[in-house]
Amino acid sequence: MGKLGLPAVILASVLCCCSLFEPRSPEDPEEPPVEWFDPYQYQTVITNLKNTMEGLSVPYYMRCYADSFAFIADDQDTAQYGWNFRNWDYVTEESAVGPIFDEAESDTTYGQDTVASVVLSEIPSLPDPVDYEDTIDIYREYEVQYLSSEHSPAKGIARLYLARPGSGGLWSIYRWEDSRREEHGPDDVTWGVFKGYYLFTLSSR
Repeated sequence: MGKLGLPAVILASVLCCCSLFEPRSPEDPEEPPVEWFDPYQYQTVITNLKNTMEGLSVPYYMRCYADSFAFIADDQDTAQYGWNFRNWDYVTEESAVGPIFDEAESDTTYGQDTVASVVLSEIPSLPDPVDYEDTIDIYREYEVQYLSSEHSPAKGIARLYLARPGSGGLWSIYRWEDSRREEHGPDDVTWGVFKGYYLFTLSSR
């Protein structure tokens, strides 16, 4: 090797080794599968609830709820269907919505953007409280439809109890009291009954 060749090789090796210690370009954070906003306001939880139900994301849907979550079904639903809605907690909720979302996601008849439709409307006669601190309960009239399902769309009224762990914390739902609407017809079902079809009937097959 010539006299000039060896220094060139050494210089190239040094430059190569130096490059090993240069910091990597930071990777972009993983985008959530649905439009999600950190719920610093209780209203944001409702927005996230709609987005995750339409976006068919079980993990993000469950992030709308506190670990202590409890679902309380309408007494008339319990009497009519004979299902055991007692002790419906966070784990039960996850088990109930999983098959609903999976069915909708696997149905190729509809696009994922159109297979689900969720409306959560404020009720003028039951407005949100103006004075609150770290807890609040609100009412929303809902209509939940999954075109992939053979069951009727869910219609009813939800009384939602929300809380945040101290000032500046993130809000979440810790209790959902489900009710039929006054105009509940013979073919209508609440969200509790809609979930019940998948939780109770599928598990018994």
